[in-house]
Formats: sequence, C-alpha cells, structure tokens
Amino acid sequence: MAEVIGMTAEAINAITNALVQTGEVQDDGTIVLITLNGTRLPIGNISVDPTLAQIANLTPAADDMIQQKAGVWTNRTMAQVLADLGNDINTIENLVPANNDFLQRKAGVWANRTVAQVMTDLGTDPHSIQTVLKTATTNRTATSVIDDPDIKMTLDPNSTYDFSFECSYGGAVAMVWSWTVPTGYSGFHCDVFNLAGTGTGCYTATWNPATTYTAGAVTPGLMSRGYLTLGATGGNFAFKWGSATAGQTVSLGTSILRMRKISP
Repeated sequence: MAEVIGMTAEAINAITNALVQTGEVQDDGTIVLITLNGTRLPIGNISVDPTLAQIANLTPAADDMIQQKAGVWTNRTMAQVLADLGNDINTIENLVPANNDFLQRKAGVWANRTVAQVMTDLGTDPHSIQTVLKTATTNRTATSVIDDPDIKMTLDPNSTYDFSFECSYGGAVAMVWSWTVPTGYSGFHCDVFNLAGTGTGCYTATWNPATTYTAGAVTPGLMSRGYLTLGATGGNFAFKWGSATAGQTVSLGTSILRMRKISP
C-alpha cells in the first residue's frame, strides 16, 4: 500500500480552501455552505416562512422596533415610528387632565374629557337608555285622548326599541290612555299593570295603540313594559291620555319614559 508522506504547499492550500467556513439559509429556503475561499455550495433546501426570513435577516440597532413598511418587515428607529404616529403622541402628552377625566377622540383630536362630557356623548347614542321625565302635575277634563307634550320621543325608522313607562295619576275620575306610534310599525308589544289591581292588563303582541284603555279606579298609577319595531317611517312615540268622564278632572303626575334602541 502506498502512503502519502508529503504534500506540496499548493495541495495543502487547495484542501484548506475547500474547508467550510460558514453557511446560510437563503430567503427561498436554500441551504448554502461557504468555503474559506468564498465558494458557495448549495446542499439542499428547507421550507422557510418568508416573513420569518425577512425578520431574521434584519440588523436592528438598540431600541429599534419591527414595523411593516410598504409590504416588508423592517427595523425602524423610535424617531421613525413617532413620525408615523404623527401628532397623536405629542397631543396626548400635552394634555392636562383632571382627576377622573377620560381620554377621548373628538373632532379628529385627542382631548381630556370630564365625566359629565362623556355622559352627554353617551346620551346621544340611541343604544343608551334615553329618558324623559315629567314632574309637574297636569289636569285634563276632556275625554279626548291626546299626546302629553312632556312624555314623547322621536324614534328612528327601521329600528327596534324596548321601553318602560311608569306614571302616577289621580283626580276625581279614572284616566283613559293609549300611545301614539309612528305609522308603519310592524310590532308593538306592551304589558300594562294597573297598580290598583283593576283596569287593563295587556299580554299580547297584537297591541293596538289606536285603541284607548281605562286605568280603572283612581290609584297611584300604571307601569308598562314592551318593545316597538318601526317600519320605514320613524317619528313621534308618545303617551296620550284624557279623562274617563267628560268634565271630570283627571290628573297625571310624576311620570318617566325610558327607551333603548336594541337594533340595528
């Protein structure tokens, strides 16, 4: 058997240069070995998520953030991110809120808002409970059943509301009452409870607001609960009432109507 007992410098350099110095995985998943002399040797490939490859190949500095820009993940300085945020950060930093204030976006600008201001905004949301309250006593002697100007709301078309109503009444005779409902409604369910235990109790989805009902004996009042589904026409929803006996006084006292939009 022959033995190699000596090698030329050229042979030694050739073998040395062929040694693998490093390697890398390219974005397409190709595995490449790199020899000492810079020769690139593809030896296979793996499945690589291109997003992970983009992130892996970033060279961020201290405090940099990773951000998607123009469809590519890149490292961005804090100053660059703040520039993208625009004036929002500076605006918020310059606010001087009091205790219990909220941070709220108003007219395109961040502002500190008091609890009362936020409550006012919530009150304009139809899905919040809207309330009308009548505290003064009103007397009527006519049997005409007409809207009470203090107990009414304007409702949106194609919407469903749930409602509750409570009233106190008195005087010489009982009260006759009903509801004014916008035209085109497709459903009105109203359960009514006479606190005297007499008079009307309605437990039907075919409630007819055009019909009048008698409250029974002069008692502390009525409670009503139900829902109303409107058609293409919204409009006025009101409690209407009059005297059960012409010329005899009936009084409507403290009353409260609550409405909450439940759809859409």
